[in-house]
Amino acid sequence: MQHDNYKRVHKVCVLVTILIVLLLSIQAFFTSGTSQFFKIAIPGSAIIMITILNYFLPINDLVKGFLFGLIPGAVVIALFLFTHYALNKHYILIATVALVALYFKKEILIIYGIVLDVLLILAYVIKPENISGPGEVRLSDFVSILVILNGIIVLLYLLCKWGRNIIDDAYQNKVNAENILNELQNTFQDVENNTNTLDQSLSQLNSNISNLQESSQNITLSMQEMAKAIQEEASGAYHVNETMVSSKEIVSETLEISNGVIDKTNQMNQNLEEGWYKIEQMDQQMSILSASISAANSTVNGLQSSMQKINTLLGGIKRIADQTNLLALNASIESARAGEQGKGFAVVAGEIGKLAEQSANIVRDITALTTGLSEQSMETYEKVSQGMMATTDGLELINHISSYFRDLRKAYEATNIDISTVMNKIETVSRLFTEAGVQIQNIASISEENAAATQEVLATTENENKEIQDIYSSIHIIQKLSLKLKQLTNN
Repeated sequence: MQHDNYKRVHKVCVLVTILIVLLLSIQAFFTSGTSQFFKIAIPGSAIIMITILNYFLPINDLVKGFLFGLIPGAVVIALFLFTHYALNKHYILIATVALVALYFKKEILIIYGIVLDVLLILAYVIKPENISGPGEVRLSDFVSILVILNGIIVLLYLLCKWGRNIIDDAYQNKVNAENILNELQNTFQDVENNTNTLDQSLSQLNSNISNLQESSQNITLSMQEMAKAIQEEASGAYHVNETMVSSKEIVSETLEISNGVIDKTNQMNQNLEEGWYKIEQMDQQMSILSASISAANSTVNGLQSSMQKINTLLGGIKRIADQTNLLALNASIESARAGEQGKGFAVVAGEIGKLAEQSANIVRDITALTTGLSEQSMETYEKVSQGMMATTDGLELINHISSYFRDLRKAYEATNIDISTVMNKIETVSRLFTEAGVQIQNIASISEENAAATQEVLATTENENKEIQDIYSSIHIIQKLSLKLKQLTNN
C-alpha cells in the first residue's frame, strides 16, 4: 500500500517537472525569441530525461523523491551561474521544495533544504548579482531570499510532520476500519453459516425427534412384548434346570462306568506287564539256547573235521601196512629162493607180514569205527543245524511276539491316557452341568427381576414420549427464531 502511494507521487513529480520545463520554454519563446527558447529547452530536456531515468531506477522510494527535487534544483542553481537573473528561477526552487514535500517525510525535506541552502550560498558567492537581481548587490537581499525560502521550508516541514501524522492516523484508521469491516463481514458470514447450520441441525433434529418419537412408540410395544417374553423365558429356564438335573445324573452314572472301565484297563495293563516280563525272560533264554547250540554246532563241525583228518591218517597207515605186507611177501619169496640160508629171514618176513596184516586189520577196524563216528557226528551236525535253525526261528518268533506285546502295551497305555482324558472331560462336563444349573437358577431369578424392571421401563418410556412431544414443539419455535435471525443478517 505505501509503495503504491509513493509511486503515484513519483508520477506527479515527473509530470510537474515536464510541465515546468514546457512552461518555461514556451515563455522564453514568446518573450525572448528562439535563442532564449533553446537556452531553456536544451537543459530542460536534460532535466526531463534525468527525471524519467530516476523514475525507473531500482532504488529506495525516498531517495527517488529526494532526487526528484535535487535534479531540477541543481539545474536551476547552474542556471544562476551561467545565465542572467530571472525571478522565475526562484519560483522553480520553491517548486522543487514543494515536490520533495509531496512525500510527507520531514527528514528528506530537511536534508534537501540544507543541500539547497548550501548550493544557493555557493552560487551567491560566485555570482551574487545573478541571485539578488539587477542593481546594487546587497547581502540583505540575499538574506531575505534565504529567510523566505527557509520559511517556506519550515512551513512545509510542519505540513509534512502534521500531514504525515494525519496520513498515518488515517491509514491506520483505514486499516482498522477494513479489519473491523472484514471481521464484521466474517461475523455476519459466520452468523449466516451458523444460521444455515442451525437450520440444518434443527431440521435434522426435527427428523431425529420424529424418528425418536416413532422409535419410542416402537420401544413401548417392544417392552410390552419383552415383558411377556421374559415371563416365558423364566418358565423355560425352570424347565431347562430340570433337564440339566436329569442330564447331571446321567453324567454321574457315566462317570461311575468310566471309573470301572479304568480299573479293568489298569488290571489288563498289569497282565500285559507280566506277559511282557515273561516274554523278555523267554527272549533271554532263547538267546542263551541259541548261543549254546551255536557253540555245539561249532564243536561238532570241528569234530567232523578232526574225524576226516584221522581217516586221512588211517588211510596212510593202511597204505604203509599194505606196502609192508607186500615187502614181507617179497621177502618170503626171496627167502624161499635162498633155501636154507634164507629160512631165518623168511621167519622174520613172516612175522612182519603178520604184523602188517594185523596193522591193516586194526586200521580197518579203526576206520570202521571212525566212519561210524563220522556218520554219527554228521547226523549230530545236521540235528544241531536243525536245532539252530529252529532256535533262530523261535527267537525271531519271540521277537515278533515281543514286538506285538510292545505295541499292545503302547496301545493300552494310549487307551489308558485317552480314557483318563475322557474321565477328566466327563468330570469337567459334570462340573459345568452343576455350574450351568446354578446359572440357570440365577437366570430364572433375574428373569423375574427383569420382568419387574421392564414394567418400570415401560412407564418411563411413556413419560419420555410426552417429553419428546414437548421438545418437538420447542424445536419449531427455535426454527422460527432462526429464520428471523437469518432475515436480519441478510438485510
